[in-house]
Amino acid sequence: MLSKQFYYKKNRIQQLRGFYYTVQSGSISAAARIMKLSQAAVTLQIQSLERDLGIDIFTREGRKIKLSRVGKMLYAQASYHVHGIEDLFESFSKFVKNNKLNSVDVASNHVGISYILPKYIKKFKDQNPTVNFRIRNLSKAECIKRLLNDEIDMFVYPMIPHELPDELEFIPIVTYHPILLIRRDHPLAKKKNITLKEMAKFELIRIDPKLITLFSFEEVTKAHGFKSTIEFEMSDWEILKKFVKAGVGIAIISDIVLEGELENELIGKSITKYFPEMIYGILIKKGKIFDGEKFF
Repeated sequence: MLSKQFYYKKNRIQQLRGFYYTVQSGSISAAARIMKLSQAAVTLQIQSLERDLGIDIFTREGRKIKLSRVGKMLYAQASYHVHGIEDLFESFSKFVKNNKLNSVDVASNHVGISYILPKYIKKFKDQNPTVNFRIRNLSKAECIKRLLNDEIDMFVYPMIPHELPDELEFIPIVTYHPILLIRRDHPLAKKKNITLKEMAKFELIRIDPKLITLFSFEEVTKAHGFKSTIEFEMSDWEILKKFVKAGVGIAIISDIVLEGELENELIGKSITKYFPEMIYGILIKKGKIFDGEKFF
């Protein structure tokens, strides 16, 4: 079963934001209003952060909460990281406004476009309502090529450190982990530790090979004999969810697809022992100059 802990355990930045704004505003309810989330969601973020780190961030006296000694130490670190992410888009927003740019060209894959960009684009558009966005759904290789050729301004993608070209700078946004997505009534649903051998017994609903971003996915699935008799072209994870929900098979995707959702029919099982985390971030060209002004 997909536990409450799982929703935020692998999204460290979101946990830290919930923690940071709770301290800043003085209460969980106020933090929820700032973040435009439910109070329960922010509570979940803080609880999962405490559970992950094995510490008590707050001391609780009735309904009042105060930072513990280690909580104060964590707050100092969290402030740095949260400000880094928030200021990133704030800086770009000011840059566009000061230089009177009419458009911003951003590239990503379907995951970044569907699950990451909307909230940042909304925030940006609130400050720059007249700016147009060109959002392109491209492969990683094509994104890198266009960024190096100054054909796009930035792109959002998961990266592994050794894959990053020297000419680019990577600013991490959020970390997600892979899950095995199955129906709640699936034979594997009640198993705690699922092996690759057990997974391979079922039809794997997989994404278009050209769009795979999960490191070692092809090697692992081929080595363990996963069968996929349905081929998609230019598919996305929402399509995979529909097929899994229909009972056609299982899928290996990121827990980002379940973030903030309460699926009645689907659950996710952590498979981080077989596949690595995925760090999504913004990539820009080092020393990028816009109209004689250095960006970032």
